[in-house]
Amino acid sequence: MNKLNYLNDCLAKGSNVPVKKNGQFQVLCPTKDYNGDYRRSSWWGTLESAKQCIGYRDGYEKEDLEKYIKDWEILTPFRLKVEPFKVGDKVQILDSIKENDNWDIYKNSFKDMIGEIKDVWNDIFGLKYLINGYYIDHKYLLPLREEEEVTIKISKKSLEALQEAGIKIIK
Repeated sequence: MNKLNYLNDCLAKGSNVPVKKNGQFQVLCPTKDYNGDYRRSSWWGTLESAKQCIGYRDGYEKEDLEKYIKDWEILTPFRLKVEPFKVGDKVQILDSIKENDNWDIYKNSFKDMIGEIKDVWNDIFGLKYLINGYYIDHKYLLPLREEEEVTIKISKKSLEALQEAGIKIIK
């Protein structure tokens, strides 16, 4: 596999790819810009500095990338570390889970697409969380954004006005 194909394959599969040229470092990331090109950092004197600016710059157009990559050394690709959820965390389950081959088996357990972490399993296959009786991959979860409930007292006349305005009243 040539350099360009390797770079594109790593990016397409979610890895960040650091490159080096003349003692300078840049990191290309799997996020695309408005033209569909992979975003990147600027060139920096250290790899750590380049990592701090991942995605800051627009991507290279295909023709430019084909020209520039000839002078680059591709370093070891990496993925960003994620902070794992903890037992007791409430989570939202992303719709992308419906593309999972096993969705038909456990879809009835996730009708409202939320859950609470009951166990954390971290092995060679990655982070998995026990939710509603099934282990779910980290990539399908977000922290649950709960809205605060507020109770107020209002007059009957004000209540009627709110209802007429189409405001949903929960008693």
